[in-house]
Amino acid sequence: MSAADLWQDYQTDARGADGRYWGRAVEISGPLSSSDVSNPAAPSLLFAQAGGRGVRARLLDEDAPAILKAVVVGQRVRLVCFCEGFAGDVILKSCILK
Repeated sequence: MSAADLWQDYQTDARGADGRYWGRAVEISGPLSSSDVSNPAAPSLLFAQAGGRGVRARLLDEDAPAILKAVVVGQRVRLVCFCEGFAGDVILKSCILK
């Protein structure tokens, strides 16, 4: 599914989206907006959607260095992650490249 579709599902009905996605593995794709390495313990990628918010993908610790080297802002990226719900952004965790 696209990051935009996942974002829209949470904007439309967060509770229903939690029922469909929370705790489950999801495959998402979309153009990468930014990477955040300001917290080395939790590097993440952002697929921005609206007002600086979007789908935030926290990388699997052991794969994070390789993923950060492989991705380019603006490039389409495909990840497999576990959904952790909505907290300002849609939060995904333990993400790996697909």
